[in-house]
Amino acid sequence: MASKENFFKAHWDWLVAGAGLALLAASAALFAGRLGTSPEDGARRCEMRLKAAKPTHEGVAAADMTVFQSVFRTAKSPPSMVDIDPKKGSFLASDTRIVCKAEKEAVGKDGKPRKGCGRPIPMESKECPYCGVVQDTGVTKEEEGVRKMREWSARYGVDLVLHPDTDTDKDGFTDMEEYEFSEKSGVTFNPKDAGSHPDYLESLFVEGEMKQTFLPFFLQTVSPIPNGWRFNFRDASKKNAYGQAMVYSVLKDEEIGKTGFSVVKYEKKSEERVVPGSKGRMKRKVEIGYVELVRKSDGKKVSAREGERRVPVDKQVALVFRRGDTKHFTVKVGDEIELFSRKYQIVSFGDDPKNPEVKVKDVLAKTETTVTLNGKK
Repeated sequence: MASKENFFKAHWDWLVAGAGLALLAASAALFAGRLGTSPEDGARRCEMRLKAAKPTHEGVAAADMTVFQSVFRTAKSPPSMVDIDPKKGSFLASDTRIVCKAEKEAVGKDGKPRKGCGRPIPMESKECPYCGVVQDTGVTKEEEGVRKMREWSARYGVDLVLHPDTDTDKDGFTDMEEYEFSEKSGVTFNPKDAGSHPDYLESLFVEGEMKQTFLPFFLQTVSPIPNGWRFNFRDASKKNAYGQAMVYSVLKDEEIGKTGFSVVKYEKKSEERVVPGSKGRMKRKVEIGYVELVRKSDGKKVSAREGERRVPVDKQVALVFRRGDTKHFTVKVGDEIELFSRKYQIVSFGDDPKNPEVKVKDVLAKTETTVTLNGKK
């Protein structure tokens, strides 16, 4: 170990000089290599190193020059608005353009329904130059409605804008309602004439099902006797001395028990009946007896068929009048009701008790109208 240390101490200057020469030779070789590289190769290598290097920050995004370029072009050559041929122009050529309407209710020159093309056209066009569809006038339905309402108000001297709920002629319809009914029906109603108004029956409705009472008996058999007939009526609601249903055997004009009814007329009618077992393919004519009964207390007449067990006697229907102060009526055939001093007569009822129809006659106009649960039919 001592010999090695003595060696380095004795020859350290030579060792340092050798290391310096070696470093100098390496530097010379590297410099010689760089001298042989072209500028293009050097730039390419530099670009490759920059791309491979990881950036130390996010940087700033490049500005979008499109907007600035557009502004520069506009400043250099401003656009001008000019009238153009609608068949050759575009939507961007003018600021006074609309789109051809394409509603289903649009019509063409011939008045027939037609769908618009939806292309840009001049706003003042009455017809589309492409498809011929008639365009809007520019007035909305609301504006047109207000115009008509003001004209109607001026014609009759009323104010529908400030006082729409006024009933000037006290006929049960407000001035606004008379105007609306006039527009709807095409019939002009004068809001200052109590005799000129919509039909009151528009506001009359059937209320609920029909109420009926029935005969407590039915015609069981009819037996011929000299100079007439004997009628046998069966009353299941009463029992005889033997505990069986009561049977009233009477002649014409005799009271049937103590019911107040009597037979005033009897006749036979021919009817077609399906032959049992024929599945409806065969029919035959049979003679059926009919009696007409009269209730002595009020002269009420009822027609009953032989064997018919439930014979309706009294029918009543409830009506409601929904105009002004709501009114309720319970009526039968022949009754009269009054609606705002106008009289109506009940003519007849329909056959369906669950959905009764009532035929009503206007006594003054001599016209008949059918009223149902849903109103005027």
